[in-house]
Amino acid sequence: MVATLGDVNGCPTPRSYDADVKRMAVLLLAAWLVATCGRDPDPPPKPTASRVATIVGKVVDWAEPNVSYRLDTGDVVELFSREPGSPSGVMRLTETGAYPGGLLLAGSDDLGPFYGATRPEERGCLSVRGQGYLERDQLHLSSGLVLPFADDMVLTDQRGQLPDEWLLDADWVCLDEHGKVKSITQVGLGV
Repeated sequence: MVATLGDVNGCPTPRSYDADVKRMAVLLLAAWLVATCGRDPDPPPKPTASRVATIVGKVVDWAEPNVSYRLDTGDVVELFSREPGSPSGVMRLTETGAYPGGLLLAGSDDLGPFYGATRPEERGCLSVRGQGYLERDQLHLSSGLVLPFADDMVLTDQRGQLPDEWLLDADWVCLDEHGKVKSITQVGLGV
């Protein structure tokens, strides 16, 4: 007896089984889209610490020892320590790593050494990304990094439907050369 495509003795052949799996995947995707469409995002994670940078400067170049950066202030910030008993690395509190042309914000507190960084300057903006909360006179990232507002800070809300104090991943934050927030654009959802 030669098997043909379709059912053989009530059992699906591989080709009909694949079609059933594809139909099930499409149905599951449609159900997921219906369940999540129009749903507001979850609030950003609450910060558990307040970490204030004590060194702020533009990255001029890489420096020695390895994983160190020379800033326009003359400071050299080492992000990896080889000293016995010290942590091997410095905790990064922003999504962006340090690169020449970007701003580096570094410090140390009871939780250990930390740093944050912006992208290199683009159209007058040193941008930082991440979730967090706008507080009275500062931006408090969920990572714990605290960024003070510049005196002339501008907030542009293109969302409207969510709390103004929420900072989401898609929002744009521009810092000045001193590490102060000069503008925040809260991007509309679905944009």
